[in-house]
Amino acid sequence: MKQRLYDSFFKGLAGILFLLLMAFFLAALFVKAVYRYDDSPAFVSAEWYDWAAIILLGLFLFLMCRYRKSLDRWIPKQVSISLFFVISLLFAVLVPLKPFSDMKQLYDGALAVSRGEFSFFRTTDYFQMYPNNLFACVIYGALLAVFPDSVMTLKICNICVAQGIVFLTRKLLDYLFGQVYENLFYFCSLFFLPIILYVNHIYTDQLFVLGSLLIVYLYLRQPGGTWIFLPVLLAGAYLLRPQSAFYGIAFLILFLFGNRQEIKEKLLPVLGGLLIFILVVAGFFRGIVPKLVGTDAKSMPVWSYIYMGLNEEEFGFQDNSHSMTRSPEDVKERIASYTPVQLGKILVKKTDWMWTEGTYQASRYAFGDDGMQPLEKFEYETWLTRRTKDSADRLRIVADAFMRGQYLLLLLITAYGIFRIFFVRKGKPPEIAHVGLLLFYANLFFYLIWEIKSRYLLPLYPFLLLFGLGNLFKKERE
Repeated sequence: MKQRLYDSFFKGLAGILFLLLMAFFLAALFVKAVYRYDDSPAFVSAEWYDWAAIILLGLFLFLMCRYRKSLDRWIPKQVSISLFFVISLLFAVLVPLKPFSDMKQLYDGALAVSRGEFSFFRTTDYFQMYPNNLFACVIYGALLAVFPDSVMTLKICNICVAQGIVFLTRKLLDYLFGQVYENLFYFCSLFFLPIILYVNHIYTDQLFVLGSLLIVYLYLRQPGGTWIFLPVLLAGAYLLRPQSAFYGIAFLILFLFGNRQEIKEKLLPVLGGLLIFILVVAGFFRGIVPKLVGTDAKSMPVWSYIYMGLNEEEFGFQDNSHSMTRSPEDVKERIASYTPVQLGKILVKKTDWMWTEGTYQASRYAFGDDGMQPLEKFEYETWLTRRTKDSADRLRIVADAFMRGQYLLLLLITAYGIFRIFFVRKGKPPEIAHVGLLLFYANLFFYLIWEIKSRYLLPLYPFLLLFGLGNLFKKERE
């Protein structure tokens, strides 16, 4: 009985998610979510070039599937990996973006760590408010201490991290489909344009995606045997991005209810793992952070993110309402000021924008903000920077349409893959499918109330690949 309820629960989740993804896809064909360079979100009508990008990319994907056996032999994965490295490196050289905004803070922090100048953090307001970014500074600083302390070192690191993400995603496919046309999988996964553009993004996102995938892989290899090591990795991922909690909750649900053991037999590893996680996180924030930024440091309160996430004008996007003094009462007052219809519109608009913007805002993090002189945001000028300086430049418009087309097709084939895994495929869906479903829902519900940015969905990219490309490129046996 318990097993039937468990299976029915996940089948219900799969059916609802399938409908949601299809609704997002269909809506995005006509209404386009965009990022505006005054740092605000918007919806505009889809243009002819948006349709053209989707049609051309759809035709390309159809041909890849139609001739997958031959193409898989003609495009070795070593060629895709090498080509990705060369193209990404050329992009970093031809678009030498200077770190800006939060990226600059992390880069400066990493330089300080690499030089042993830890007093830097006590004199910087940014780390007083966002001490959660210190761990990334430590990781990048260790890298800069060994290799040249140049931003190019971190951009090359990003290239290697992206390759690691695709490698681990391919390993997870073994748990979902078994044998796949892996050469084609590498080719299509690596040449998702935001992944190339994110070479210029010096922040926590890429490190978190790689770390979280490693955690999923280790959990699936030995669900009950990693209860000591796994919480340490989860805590490390949490110090990069608190989204790590989504993974811990998913593992907890699967571990407690996903097999026939009695729950009381699992309490010791669960409680032990939770204790280890808390000790590592608390040890960092109560032991290391005060030594780096001082005992007077105060993180931006959770309520500030929720307050911002429920603003009406920019429906949950940054509206400059961040405040160190935000309280639960502020949030209650903001909610009380809306009618049910107003609140519903905010939640629908922010959810639709976040899940359909489609470029993960990679264009901004690759080319910088509009309205700046070339040498203000680039180390030097090149033929490519002259053509991509502002978002209205033709090459930027084409790139955005291309990224969005790739993403929407990935969303479509992900919906198709979920439907096949849970409603067509014979036998019980593998545990990785359950992990993926839970992570989709964790992001869906969490960002109903939290501040939104499209790049926050980047950790789901590997699961879009698993459900989507994995299903298309599986070999003819299930």
